Amino acid sequence: MVNESSPVQTMSAERQPDRGDEVMQRLSRELERGSRGVADDSRIRDAAAWAMEKASDALQAAALHLRDRAAAIVASPIRNDPVRAVLIAAGVGALAMLLVLSSMRSGARAVERRVRG
Repeated sequence: MVNESSPVQTMSAERQPDRGDEVMQRLSRELERGSRGVADDSRIRDAAAWAMEKASDALQAAALHLRDRAAAIVASPIRNDPVRAVLIAAGVGALAMLLVLSSMRSGARAVERRVRG
């Protein structure tokens, strides 16, 4: 097998220096203009501010929609079966208190052992 480069590779290799020269020429022209750059900067700044405002509005609208949807999802079972919801809440509260008390008791025993030992 002969390791020959394809015509596409040779064309792209030949264009690379030309492309770099084009970019440098365009940049030097932009720097020479100078005063137009200030107007371009303000347009870019205005466009960025507009985009940030639109993104912020979209995020706020999405958050509001998700909050309303979550409230509706949670409220529906509570409205349909309030006794069950109260019993579930009481059970969760009892479990939480059991965990808190057991962790406090085990901590007290550990301190007691250190003092005696």
